[in-house]
Amino acid sequence: MLVSEKSIADYYEALSAGRDGKSAANWVINELLGALNKAGKSIEDDARLAEQLGGIVELIGRATISGKIAKDLFEIVWNDGGNPAEIVESAA
Repeated sequence: MLVSEKSIADYYEALSAGRDGKSAANWVINELLGALNKAGKSIEDDARLAEQLGGIVELIGRATISGKIAKDLFEIVWNDGGNPAEIVESAA
């Protein structure tokens, strides 16, 4: 799935740089591609998502948020944008 299209592979490489590769892969495959498909968009439609999704992966890796909270946070970022760390901090 990650290497099925060059754009997806490039996105994954940018997202996983310096982060947990397995977690990044899971988020790309399960959440991002699902949301893009549902919205009828391609991965090239919104480059800001790599940085935002990377922020979510980092928060999970540091055990700042749980997987459930991460999914809720992804929905917020997907719909409204914003910095994941700042969203979590303002909610605390």
